[in-house]
Amino acid sequence: MINPNLKIRQLRLDVLNKFSWQHPVATPEQIDDVIVLLGSSRSGSSLLYQILSQHPVINSLPGEDITYFRLHDYQKVDHFSQDDRLHNIVIDYPELARTILTDAGTIELKQSPNTFEKVNRFILQWPMHAHNPDYLFSVFDSTKNYEEGINKIGVNLNLYENYLLNKTIEFDIERSFIEEPPFLFPKSRSFKNKKRNILILKSSSNSYRMDHIKNLFPKANYHYFLIKRKPEGAINGLMDGWNSSGFHSHFLGHLTELNIDLYPSKNWWKFDLPPNWQKFTNSTLPEVCAFQWSSAYQFILKFLANKNFATIEYEDFFTPDIAFLKINHFLNSINLSPLPVETFFPEIMTTNKPSLDRWREKEDLIMPVVEQSYVKDIYHELLDKTAS
Repeated sequence: MINPNLKIRQLRLDVLNKFSWQHPVATPEQIDDVIVLLGSSRSGSSLLYQILSQHPVINSLPGEDITYFRLHDYQKVDHFSQDDRLHNIVIDYPELARTILTDAGTIELKQSPNTFEKVNRFILQWPMHAHNPDYLFSVFDSTKNYEEGINKIGVNLNLYENYLLNKTIEFDIERSFIEEPPFLFPKSRSFKNKKRNILILKSSSNSYRMDHIKNLFPKANYHYFLIKRKPEGAINGLMDGWNSSGFHSHFLGHLTELNIDLYPSKNWWKFDLPPNWQKFTNSTLPEVCAFQWSSAYQFILKFLANKNFATIEYEDFFTPDIAFLKINHFLNSINLSPLPVETFFPEIMTTNKPSLDRWREKEDLIMPVVEQSYVKDIYHELLDKTAS
């Protein structure tokens, strides 16, 4: 049986040929700087990513780089012992890096960049419906927006939600998704400054595999921006995400059965998969989310030891003047101009209206796990090592 992701990778190459692509304007060895955002899931890293992506010389992917690990089959969990560190997995770094750069805008297109972007994202978001690049091109070139094109193709927009919430729809799990929902609608991008190639990367799973991330662009200067969020708010956000129709990171139904209290699925693990996840398959949802928060920051702090890095707190985003000040200070430290005055703060990847006190709605569930020593110890270490 042909690997379905291999067929998708070939389809993406066919699309590139369709659009008369030329040689990339930046190869992995030519990337000068890589900005890596580090934080737990639901820390505010998606917001910071979207803000920095508006900078005129910073080039970004349309979503998280974990999509491309999944596209190349590095994200599969084939054994009970695997986790997001990707230990004992042989990665073709140049191939993966080239794929990332293709979607970060490093190709020269002779025609229809907006259509190219729509077709390219559709293949990753709806691989079950992605077959003929000529047909996809004709649809998205003749429709006003991405949603209209999806409807014309006949995609069931409730497909993922119905299946992933253990309802009645069945389909081939291997082709269910590459980019995990909730989906970001595509927009065209291009390298804006050929003299200095700067890329920004973001995925909470990178907390556990920075060795792999650094091997993607071996000649680049790496810059780290840490997003801190208090455990109460992050755990609340994680709990909401686990019970939403998105964030399905790992299908584990072929390895084990999940019996997580306050979470209905027996098969899908959401968000990052830290080492020792196996011990939490029969835990409560607050325990799982506290484990994810503490594990992410444990690995981040270990990696950042003896390294220079900038810090911003989730709470800063509620006072834009403070957030802008910290972001511009970081940009100045790597010799970049301040954010444009028209930069906006989008609401992205949210399950509810952002609020600093929303976690108190689940205070009785959250505070017992926040008081656990493994959470308190990591939080105190986080405060200590990021004190200004």
